[in-house]
Amino acid sequence: MLRERLQTALAGLWLLDGLLQLQPYMFTENFAHQTLSAAADGNPAWVAHAVTWSTGLVAGHPVVADTCFALVQIALGLGIAHPRTRRAALGASVVWAGGVWLFGEGLGALLSGQANPLTGAPGAAALYGLAAILLWPGTAPGSAPSGEFPAAGLLRARHARMVWSTLWLGLAALTLLPANRAPGAFVAAMTGGMMTVGEPQWYTALQDHPAHLTLGHDLAVALVLAALLALVAAAPWAPDLRIARAGVALAMIVALAYWVCGEAFGMPFTGMATDPNSGPLLALLAPAYLPASPELATAPATAAAARPEGATA
Repeated sequence: MLRERLQTALAGLWLLDGLLQLQPYMFTENFAHQTLSAAADGNPAWVAHAVTWSTGLVAGHPVVADTCFALVQIALGLGIAHPRTRRAALGASVVWAGGVWLFGEGLGALLSGQANPLTGAPGAAALYGLAAILLWPGTAPGSAPSGEFPAAGLLRARHARMVWSTLWLGLAALTLLPANRAPGAFVAAMTGGMMTVGEPQWYTALQDHPAHLTLGHDLAVALVLAALLALVAAAPWAPDLRIARAGVALAMIVALAYWVCGEAFGMPFTGMATDPNSGPLLALLAPAYLPASPELATAPATAAAARPEGATA
């Protein structure tokens, strides 16, 4: 079942996050002062205060704090992977992800005017929580099986589509922020700051080429990207299953492009990565909206109707 496979993939990402927290850098004060504190930049006072508070807490007890972070995330991964503990672990992951999103990611910089989908907005933590809700086991009451998709579990199909559209239209809107379409914005996002620090030469060369292709065309590139994201947002509503599936494929391509070109694979070569960033999570969510063919969706009901009365499976 596709939903179960996606749940297993989500569990794997949580386990990866936990293992990344065991890197030596994470057990030092630098993790708090260099990584966590950066999430406060440009945010409203109440968000910055939350980040500053958590930064001080972690800086004061880096070994204890990071050990707890690693153990919690490994436990979430193991819990989601096991069917008997899956619901409880998914619920706990929503709470944990919400806390990380506020105290560790500053709400993905959404309130700063600087959030950029190319570099990971709205934040991996937000997508972890969203994935847990969309991949919740079971089927919503009143949902029809025909044409359903894995994300129509806890939520009805219509509501799940609304979540998808809100997410991707939000990414489109962020792409068109002034900071993200200004001259040189794409080069800065793809090669500036910490993006190339500690990265191998083959990757920086791979990143430099597409980045410099955008020079002088930032507004045009932003408009094209926003249009593609809007198409992805609309795809699940298409009556033609082929269009809906094409939208899923386009979403995965965009997520992969973001992950490679803007997120540096989550920067695993630096020794400072806390997660693989948002690209893999967007790619994980896409198949959750893959509609089943009507024949496959109605097959169980047809088989049950054809079974002789009183017969058991």
